[in-house]
Amino acid sequence: AIAVLGFLWIAYLGVAKFNEARQGKAEWAEVGVLGIVGAIVLIFASYLLTEAAGVI
Repeated sequence: AIAVLGFLWIAYLGVAKFNEARQGKAEWAEVGVLGIVGAIVLIFASYLLTEAAGVI
């Protein structure tokens, strides 16, 4: 459930930032940075959840 919420949160932010970039309110580089940082956060959250599952 935690990973799904993280994915939905990052997907929402990505769509919002993409919309801002299309309207000229944000740079396209911001969309790319959000995608890279979002992927890193999801990978890190998956790693932590995998480690926690091993402990439980």
